[in-house]
Amino acid sequence: MYIASLTVGGSERVCADLCNGFITQGVKVELLLVNAFGAYLAQLDSRVRVVDFKASRGLNALGRVSRHLRTLLLARRLRLHKAPVIYREGSSPKWYLKPLQRWGYPWGISKADKVIAQSNAAREELSQLGVPADKMVVIPNPCRAAASPARHPERASNESPLVLGIGRLSPEKGFDRLIRGFQRFRSAMPSARLVILGEGPERERLYRLIVELGLKESVSLPGFVSEVTSWYKRADVFALSSHYEGQPNSLIEAILHQCPVVCAAGHGGTIELIQAAGLEDCLVPDERFEQLFADRLRAVLNLDLSRWQRAREKLAALTDFETVLRRYLNVCGIEAGCPNPVRS
Repeated sequence: MYIASLTVGGSERVCADLCNGFITQGVKVELLLVNAFGAYLAQLDSRVRVVDFKASRGLNALGRVSRHLRTLLLARRLRLHKAPVIYREGSSPKWYLKPLQRWGYPWGISKADKVIAQSNAAREELSQLGVPADKMVVIPNPCRAAASPARHPERASNESPLVLGIGRLSPEKGFDRLIRGFQRFRSAMPSARLVILGEGPERERLYRLIVELGLKESVSLPGFVSEVTSWYKRADVFALSSHYEGQPNSLIEAILHQCPVVCAAGHGGTIELIQAAGLEDCLVPDERFEQLFADRLRAVLNLDLSRWQRAREKLAALTDFETVLRRYLNVCGIEAGCPNPVRS
């Protein structure tokens, strides 16, 4: 497996979980990292062989990665090895790719034997970019359902609700508009609080926005938190403000913990995931998220608890870790429980 690093992020979390899952099936795993750092590195099974290219970015490691893999795609075509090459798209390609990248992207990944998309929305975007339909497989992100998901007494009353956001502090996550939308909500409910867990390049800009809006006492940025279960238990609402997502892991986890959710109807897999959970009325139109967030948040706070119980059941079946792991193994040509040792 190959990824830039195991720093905080949805793709990095999934990569680490899959590595550990493959190991439990007796599959030999070699993980290639542009730079071996990040919070999820410590969570890897010790049997995962980590190769660190010690580069500042992927482009700088490209030559060494290619040599390590014996220029994998070319070698595959020349029949120098038989291992299948699987590409996993971890986001919403139509929206994160720069214009100059769009011509080379489909050419590169179409050389893979299979292309995994996290959602039907991502598959459609890949198709629009020119990836052959017969190469694509839709496999959702794996997630372990919370063992004890019932609503917890730690949550605040609706008179002082806690709104929770989780994700990398980067522009696509839209935390700036979440903060502005929260300001509108707080004007009617001054005791409300917003906590955004995560780290990233937008920290200083977001902090300045918090100060400018006079929200220092009600909005906090604690940084990355490795164990977020207690936060889902305490929060009254989880808010997803992203402009685009492949398939938001934090949203899946919130629903599996039966934490009420409010989501921007952004590009990618968010809408599809919310529809699968039967929570369409928790969506906020993407282009009017700031203006409508407060009203939708108040409505969600009044929804019956049975809504979140039913949503959890639906997503628990869709994202069941063992089921998703078997589907990954099948795409790689490995029978779960009886694998041939491979290096993927």
